[in-house]
Amino acid sequence: MQKRVLLLAGLLSAVASHAQPSGQAISSGDDQPHIAIQLKYNGDAKRYEVFARSSFNATRFALGPSQVSVVLPKELADQPLNILSETSLWRDNSRIYAPDVAPVSDFHGISSSGQALKLQRDEEVMLFSFALNEGYVDGVRLFMNEKDPHSAQLGMKGSDFANTLINAQSQEFYRPGFTAPTTELAVAKVPSTEDAEVTVYPNPITSDQFTVTAKRFTAGERIKIRLFTTTGVEVATFEDDAAKLVNRTVQLPRALVGQAYLSATRVAAPDSPELPNAQPTRQNNFVKKLLIVR
Repeated sequence: MQKRVLLLAGLLSAVASHAQPSGQAISSGDDQPHIAIQLKYNGDAKRYEVFARSSFNATRFALGPSQVSVVLPKELADQPLNILSETSLWRDNSRIYAPDVAPVSDFHGISSSGQALKLQRDEEVMLFSFALNEGYVDGVRLFMNEKDPHSAQLGMKGSDFANTLINAQSQEFYRPGFTAPTTELAVAKVPSTEDAEVTVYPNPITSDQFTVTAKRFTAGERIKIRLFTTTGVEVATFEDDAAKLVNRTVQLPRALVGQAYLSATRVAAPDSPELPNAQPTRQNNFVKKLLIVR
């Protein structure tokens, strides 16, 4: 019996060793290491940027043939995107314009043959960027694997636009990044006179900017502010001391209308370098639903 147990343990060890990509030095508390992809709009550079954020450390992550797909409104020109690669060589290799199954959208498959990447847990790495003649365009987003058309649907011509980030052993690491909060999260509770809160003025927003104010935070706390569209594109981000967040102006892309989400997260305090984990009884994430009418 003992020999069988030892044999089984040896086989499991061999399988695990074979599954672990060589040279990656992956370490993570997550049982399923993954890489989350986020699309952002850089208003200063007037371009869209695609970032990867890993849940593990890897000195040389062997990225294999991979794809990150972008969906554009059909009103834009039917032409390849001019991709500026930051890692590996990413190209707009697959395109379907306004297919029958999704006549209001164009699909662009940005693919790469892969490259060894240095990844640091929870730190973002830019994969590639692209610019549109129109600058910011509302409705540009990442392909959603579970919701967008698959290759067999009408008009897709057999093209598969599913996002995939695999390693040299064809293990899948892709995860979507930010998704719109649920209605329950987005509807803020009425704060008491002792609760910390983040306020937005005005809301609804009728111009190209609004202000953010942090109230009743502990001295020395820092807050990270991020502004997202309903399709998960980050269009603004900054981090500052809570005490300085008084009528802080946030600029909006001119073309952004309808709903958006503002996420405010405590990131540090004098007695709590990693506050979200250290003080679970406090509210550390604040989500505001914004309405933009102009």
